[in-house]
Amino acid sequence: MTLRSVVFDLDGTLTHFNIKTRDAKIAFLRRIREMGINSRLLTLDRPVEILLRYLEKSHGLDRDFLLKIADECFSPYEVEAAERAELKPEARAILGKLKTLGYKLGIASNNCRECIEIVLRKFELVDFFNEVVTRNDVKRLKPHEEMLFEVMRRLKVKPWETVYVGDSIADVVAGKRAGTFVVAIENKQNVTRLPAKIYPDFIIENLNELIGVIKLLEERSF
Repeated sequence: MTLRSVVFDLDGTLTHFNIKTRDAKIAFLRRIREMGINSRLLTLDRPVEILLRYLEKSHGLDRDFLLKIADECFSPYEVEAAERAELKPEARAILGKLKTLGYKLGIASNNCRECIEIVLRKFELVDFFNEVVTRNDVKRLKPHEEMLFEVMRRLKVKPWETVYVGDSIADVVAGKRAGTFVVAIENKQNVTRLPAKIYPDFIIENLNELIGVIKLLEERSF
């Protein structure tokens, strides 16, 4: 079975932009505590999806209500960061090569849609991508796999036909849970500590290595 699609995370994968995630998460937890919910499990080191799941399961809060609060707290920081974003030097050339080779391209990002659209317009990347899925399109965020299933559904491809490229542990976990091939870009998050069952198929230092890795995966997939 040949590969048909390549799906990317955006922040840290194709671009550099410094979202003040800690400040946004502080704002979110402040809103939750104002509702009278206090717990030692509500900590800044936990991914947003884990916080949402805890509040949903342990306190009976509605998922849509929680997502609305999260969006109100995170979107201003994401939009601010998007306006100052920088495109990785090799990103455009790699996207162009993949498009020329006939791959369908997608984005799966935990950021809001406005943020993603700002970045894609700013760097004139809109035409590269067949589908874009953001947190505004799903109920559950990475490391949950729903976002990847949604982008694959829109691309009309199967997990074994898809390569997912990301730079975080959440990306690796989501990709493996979704059944895709996973390529992780090396950064400060140490993916080598992940258990074997969710270890990425390849770890690369930069996007310039991606075409070679995809060729290896193509050979492996037969």
